[in-house]
Amino acid sequence: GGMGCMGGMGGMGPPSKRMRPMGGEIDTITILNLRDKERSIGSNLRQWFLERPGYYALQINEKIDAMFVKFASRNFAEQAIREANAMWNVGAEFSRRNLDL
Repeated sequence: GGMGCMGGMGGMGPPSKRMRPMGGEIDTITILNLRDKERSIGSNLRQWFLERPGYYALQINEKIDAMFVKFASRNFAEQAIREANAMWNVGAEFSRRNLDL
C-alpha cells in the first residue's frame, strides 16, 4: 500500500518526462482464451478494442490463444479493462509485460 515518496516535484514537469522506473509502467492488457470468449459473447473483441480511446496496437497470439492490446498510457489501458469486463466479463487484465512493437 501507500503511494511511496515522490521526492521534490518542483519545476520538473510531468513525471512521464523523467526516467521511468525499471521496466516502466504496464500499458498493455491481455485477454486469455480469446476464441472461447469471442464465441460466448458473439462479438469481435478486436474491433471493439480498436475503437477504445488511447488504443495503440493489438496483437493476437494464436499459440496461447490470447490477445494483447497496447494503449498510449496505463490510464487508457485501465479504462479499457474496466469497460470490457463491465460489458462482457471477459477477464481482461494488465499484461505481465508490455507489447514490444
